[in-house]
Amino acid sequence: SNGVVAVSRRLFEEVGGFDQRFADWDGEDRAFMYSCLVMNEQPIIRVPGPAVHLWHPPSREAARPTRQVRANMALAMRFKAAAGITGRDGPLGRLPHAVRDRGALLAILAEPGAPLHARLGSAS
Repeated sequence: SNGVVAVSRRLFEEVGGFDQRFADWDGEDRAFMYSCLVMNEQPIIRVPGPAVHLWHPPSREAARPTRQVRANMALAMRFKAAAGITGRDGPLGRLPHAVRDRGALLAILAEPGAPLHARLGSAS
């Protein structure tokens, strides 16, 4: 399923925005969402209903993943694990029951090239 993530400026800055290590196609939106899930002190609210999607032709990477797309997905899965969402839970999984690991997420966000590396990288 698809969706839109709307967050406060404070939360956007707290997670460092989107991770620029994602290149080409896929994973960056989910990684951002997982970061917001872990760092947000308020529950996430899912609002059902239609959303706007700007149509584009399917990417060739979607049909035949490149090495970069596979790397993107591996990185996104690390964010997902830090959010406490496992296997078949889907992107949001069983949110109320997820055990979020803030320390694991901050370690990912502090890695070289990650959004909070300049802020946290020397501390890790």
